[in-house]
Amino acid sequence: MAQRERDQQDPVFLDWLSAMDDELKVFFNEDVPDMPADPWTEEGLRHAEHAALAYYWADDPMDLDWPERSTRFARYLGEVFVRSFEGTWKWIDVNRNGTKEPVVRRPATDVYFEVDRQVGAAMSARTGDKWAWLFEQSREHYERWVAAGRLSPDDWFEYELKHPH
Repeated sequence: MAQRERDQQDPVFLDWLSAMDDELKVFFNEDVPDMPADPWTEEGLRHAEHAALAYYWADDPMDLDWPERSTRFARYLGEVFVRSFEGTWKWIDVNRNGTKEPVVRRPATDVYFEVDRQVGAAMSARTGDKWAWLFEQSREHYERWVAAGRLSPDDWFEYELKHPH
């Protein structure tokens, strides 16, 4: 655990975090300028996912902007979950292959929300509502966690075993 805590001070991650506001500004001004009034909602997620699908599946398979744009979509997606579910950004080697990536840690679950993976999954699924579905599932889980008293991860796991929904 001590190494994981030290990883949060990695200059690469700190630089990534410090660029958040600027990158989200580009996202809202250039990538999805027609977002709903409150972009941090299910409606905003649906709108953003449809925009991402339009970019990703455009007629031009050589869209050289997609990698950077994809990263901004991942930032936005993660930030929705950070703001909605008391989440925090973490720098984690989720695949245990020596490569760290930004993920969202939500206190109501012990599973990291892997934003890059969720962007890719939505592009593959092509439904336009994958992110909203994930949001709804997270909201239900979060509301149960809050109602149970914001238990620690271990206590929450035990609570969920004893009180299945």
